[in-house]
Amino acid sequence: MWLLRGAIKNREVAKRILERMGDKLTEEQKNYLLETIRMGDEAERYIKEVEKNKPGKRRN
Repeated sequence: MWLLRGAIKNREVAKRILERMGDKLTEEQKNYLLETIRMGDEAERYIKEVEKNKPGKRRN
């Protein structure tokens, strides 16, 4: 789970880099940052799903 949380932190850093240096980056660098952001989004969705389905949580 800590690895997934790291992906979320990396996503935030990638967003900042993309914002600040957007035009100065090569296409390869942009693609890497966009993939990092996508993976962070995916990790966040997975964590939410796991926490929602934890045993002992009441479902309405």
